[in-house]
Amino acid sequence: MKVLLITESFPPIIQGGGELSASLLAEELAKNKVETHVLTSHFPGLQEQEEINGVIIHRNLKTGLNPKKIIDNIKRIMFLQKSIKEQAKKLDKEYNFDVIHFLNTTSITKLNIKTKKIATINNYTNFCPKSNLYHKKIKWKPGEKNFKKYLKMMLTSDYVGKQKLKPYLKYNPIFLIWLYLNYLKRRKQIKYVDTFIVLNNIIKLNNSKKIYNLANIPTKVEEYPIKLEKNKVKILYSGYLETIKGVDLLIRSISKIENIQLIVLGSGSEENNLKDLVKRLNIESKVIFTGKVDYKYIPFFYKNSDIVVLPTRWPEPFSRNILEATFFGKPIVASKTGGNPEGITNNGFLVNNTRELTEKLQTLTKDKKLREKMGKASKKLYKEKFDPKKLIKETIEFYKEELSKQNNKNHTKQHN
Repeated sequence: MKVLLITESFPPIIQGGGELSASLLAEELAKNKVETHVLTSHFPGLQEQEEINGVIIHRNLKTGLNPKKIIDNIKRIMFLQKSIKEQAKKLDKEYNFDVIHFLNTTSITKLNIKTKKIATINNYTNFCPKSNLYHKKIKWKPGEKNFKKYLKMMLTSDYVGKQKLKPYLKYNPIFLIWLYLNYLKRRKQIKYVDTFIVLNNIIKLNNSKKIYNLANIPTKVEEYPIKLEKNKVKILYSGYLETIKGVDLLIRSISKIENIQLIVLGSGSEENNLKDLVKRLNIESKVIFTGKVDYKYIPFFYKNSDIVVLPTRWPEPFSRNILEATFFGKPIVASKTGGNPEGITNNGFLVNNTRELTEKLQTLTKDKKLREKMGKASKKLYKEKFDPKKLIKETIEFYKEELSKQNNKNHTKQHN
């Protein structure tokens, strides 16, 4: 079997957990004797084509260099899909792939070739003009078309995707019209895909299968220079420091809880505001901000944590933190939104508001036996649901099933 994976970014360029999952998927497919190619963007200093761990990488796509900048996001929209269309067609002609797998929604493109096309729905760019399905007052149904409602939503929003919306764009009619037209274009692209892989139950699509992202989590514990208080319960938050991530909600919750230490692992545009909040609440002795940390230190922070919290406001499709927390056997407290329910059963709590978040954290901080029980449940859940060997087997079987359906369909057409 020959498979082409299409992804905007691929290691060593890492924008988030998606690139790590893409790399692991490619390598595991190659190990299972699947001829695996990756079509991704070219960045300065990288070879246009090379083979790494049995995976043939083609860095021929054009995109913006920094997805955190609005101007680079505009470049992505202008150049990425055009280059995918050109390069995928060129590679398919040369290698004659059995499957083309779009690993993220930003890479979904109309390809006028007969090869089986599969897409992983890893975010909401094809279903929401703001790409995040998040708004405090206005509910946007996935895939909805309503320009008046869209304008109301944009004029009362602070974010597009994970990026803060600048005032010069928020009130710019040209930008607002362009963004909506681009959304309609993205929405239409869904019909160019034969089959879908989904990560949660929010997006309802025919002909889809739920398969979670693979995670290659480091296990070697490398000490990080940080002062942790031994006799206090450690609560860990790991991720971007943005309003939609809800870190301020977590800080307000732990301000009411005794005998704890909160570790805030990550960076973002809200970092200074969050530090100011900690000062105003007079809980500086309770909170440690690490800033951005190399991923190799992840085992250290999980090993030295007792509870993992995902306080997100937006319906994040599926957080890598769930994979990490279950892998390391930690109880989880998370917002009841997005893909969080996929990773929480008897291994933690789902909460709807700050009051519930505070209550559940108080329960866990006071009950060591409950933390240990939920931690064991997390490890069991990881083995049953998120183990990479299980997921790669499911993915390959899915490819084969879809190819078999296509072959049967083509055979039927030939005999009619």
